[in-house]
Amino acid sequence: MRFTTVALVAGVVAGLLAGGRLANLGRRGFRGWPFLAAGLVLPLLPNAGALGASYLCLLAFALLNLRVPGMGLLAVGLGLNALVVGVNAGMPVHQGDAALSGKHHAETGSDSLTFLDDRVPVDPLDEVLSFGDLVLAVGLVVTASSLVRRPPEGRHAQLAEESAGPRLR
Repeated sequence: MRFTTVALVAGVVAGLLAGGRLANLGRRGFRGWPFLAAGLVLPLLPNAGALGASYLCLLAFALLNLRVPGMGLLAVGLGLNALVVGVNAGMPVHQGDAALSGKHHAETGSDSLTFLDDRVPVDPLDEVLSFGDLVLAVGLVVTASSLVRRPPEGRHAQLAEESAGPRLR
């Protein structure tokens, strides 16, 4: 979670350095808000099924918003994590790399796709990441940066608004 927060902050800072403004964050419309809300709340539940459902909800949100730069990368990262969690009934963790919770379990010989499980240590943050987490973080940096930068103008703005559907305020 800390790594995701760092990626989000890095994206916002990159957008600001590129001339963006925080006020631009609310100027773009998104589809599928309920998927995002469910995807953020479900991991709070203490079981692996909730983790898998969370990834699927977040993946649905990303796919519904592919027109936003970076969402494709977010979708790939979320899809990779959802796949690993789905086939292993939770996220395997390379043994000895992290504290385990109900959503994670120590990697065993019966786990599949272990090359995609949590195995990349990030010592300063005391986290272990999967390849999907790394792809997701790059997508989050690109998306956050894009949202902070100046929104499209003219014909491109009109096309973006039409494809976004109704906005929630």
